[in-house]
Amino acid sequence: MTAAEPPDDAWVQKHYARLRQSAWLLCGRADVADDLTQETFAKAIDGWHRFEGRSEVSTWLYSILLRQHAKRSRTAMRATERVRRWLEMAKKPNAVVDDPATLLAKKAWRESLWAEVATLPPRQQQVVLLRFAEGFTYQQIAEACHIPVGTAKTRLHAALQRLRDRHCIQVLKESQEGALEISTALPNIAQRHLEV
Repeated sequence: MTAAEPPDDAWVQKHYARLRQSAWLLCGRADVADDLTQETFAKAIDGWHRFEGRSEVSTWLYSILLRQHAKRSRTAMRATERVRRWLEMAKKPNAVVDDPATLLAKKAWRESLWAEVATLPPRQQQVVLLRFAEGFTYQQIAEACHIPVGTAKTRLHAALQRLRDRHCIQVLKESQEGALEISTALPNIAQRHLEV
């Protein structure tokens, strides 16, 4: 497909699964990931005429996804603050009890390495997601985030250092090619081989 051809169903199907997975890794909730993915595709289709073809379509889609996630995060923080203030004023906390399946899913998310990644600053979350979940090169990360390649490397290094400092990961060895063998320090997470 060229930049002149409008997106069709096949185009959406081609990119949907990976984008949806990345959305889930960013937010940790399936329902929010679905919404985020749909919003991303809606923005992409609406803005298709602005896509100049200077980068890969997937890189462009991830830049939209990251912007949508940042927008949702800001909105959620404002809403959370409003609810917190309201609850303090009302002095009646609303306790919602989740069903057992939801509780298990939330527990698995909290215990996962991606839960730790979600606590990183948003810019560091983005580069970790693109590098390790999507296998992007530094160049692709730079294009998706609209930053220089050196900044992408610096953000990734800082994110990995934070995870090391929290004892979430341990770098077992580093090869001359820059591949890191990383194991997690969290329970129930298999050893991972990540290329930096």
